[in-house]
Amino acid sequence: MRGTDVDLRCSTLTRELGVNPTGTAGSWHRVLLVELPLPWPRSIEDHPLLAAVDAHAPSGRTHRILALASALSPEEAAPDDGLRVICYWRPTDVPFLRFERAEICAPEDGVAEIVSHLIEAEDDELAALPADSFAAGPAAIPHTVRDLLVCTHGKRDRCCGKLGTELFRSLCATMPTGVRLWRTSHTGGHRFAPTGLSFPDGGTWAGIDEELALGLIDRTIPAAVAARRARGSAGVPTGPAQVADAAGLATIGWAWLDVERQVSIATGDEDTTVSITAGDRTYTAVVHAGPDVPVPDCGNPLDEARKSMVDWHLVAFDEA
Repeated sequence: MRGTDVDLRCSTLTRELGVNPTGTAGSWHRVLLVELPLPWPRSIEDHPLLAAVDAHAPSGRTHRILALASALSPEEAAPDDGLRVICYWRPTDVPFLRFERAEICAPEDGVAEIVSHLIEAEDDELAALPADSFAAGPAAIPHTVRDLLVCTHGKRDRCCGKLGTELFRSLCATMPTGVRLWRTSHTGGHRFAPTGLSFPDGGTWAGIDEELALGLIDRTIPAAVAARRARGSAGVPTGPAQVADAAGLATIGWAWLDVERQVSIATGDEDTTVSITAGDRTYTAVVHAGPDVPVPDCGNPLDEARKSMVDWHLVAFDEA
């Protein structure tokens, strides 16, 4: 007998396993956020407005396409003749500080063409685009979250569909002026629901609640508390480097996100040494690869899991 439905939710099973979420985020050079009419298909690339996307990014440059549904008030809504296409991008071959933002108003029949172009465009072309085509109200304070995305993609996973949607609804009434709240499609890691992304820092977060969401925006929550919910920054390589980066946030505080970080990785049999030069200081982290743990499938017991993941753990973090 399988027990109750609640017991078999992937987020519940993952919490019971005590899995560390840090190091499990995607890492991308560009994130394409596309305002798309609901309902969304299980795979967002199958949405009719994205079906014609044909992009060939340069070798080594990664990207992710996510759908958006707006939580803005009517006076801030996109015009009737267009949808937002937002490109968060990080310059290549330089230390990571934060993602830059470009925004375009696209007609429905031109969304695929514009997304394709933003994936292929060079950095200098993106830099010339407006950062905020539909800005309303006071400008956001520099270095704070300007876009907060909560995964509510129920067709992909029931935990995101239920827990993410509940969080989204509660946040709609509490978002401060200058911050855009969005529901978004599958960000990966639904076992850590509610999940989300913050930009421009590129933070990917696990087990988000209202306190964490608001604390990320104005940096009022202790950085060490936020770091325990960090899956990792999308601007840092996935795995041990994200674990080391989160350790920097926990140790140094929010100022960690205001300096350029250059990462180098030395992989051993079980432990990985990560060196991060942050501003004028260098830190070394040792990250241990624990035994693989199952990745639960929602509605099924752990022994039926089809995938597994490395459970990363920080061993040491010191200034070099």
